Amino acid sequence: MISRRRHPRPVWRSYLGDLYGTPEVPVYAAPARATDLAGLPATYICVGNVDGFRDDAIAYATRLNQAGVPTELHVYAGAPHGVKRFVEVPVARRYTDGINGWIGAQLEAPRAPVHVTEMASHVAGRRGDRSR
Repeated sequence: MISRRRHPRPVWRSYLGDLYGTPEVPVYAAPARATDLAGLPATYICVGNVDGFRDDAIAYATRLNQAGVPTELHVYAGAPHGVKRFVEVPVARRYTDGINGWIGAQLEAPRAPVHVTEMASHVAGRRGDRSR
């Protein structure tokens, strides 16, 4: 969705429906509402400087960084929300190249093995915690 509005309230209302404005909004729908961001995986956030969600994206990236989460933030000049749809526009290509490059680097990075029992207990611990 491309919005000319500086504030994304109509977008949030459309996305959340009856949950908009209530404390029942799950953190999976609005991750910036999570109270504890520690332990989340490395994160790449990209946003246009004319995107209605720009300030939210920057604030979330800041909180992730403060929680010790490896976070990479890119703000693209002149890019609106939905810029990737304009594949022939140079800023859209830079935006997409940034995403693809970061994902490629993550896939190439060596990882420590994760034991299934550790992963299961980690996931089970989060299921009941709506604050994450």
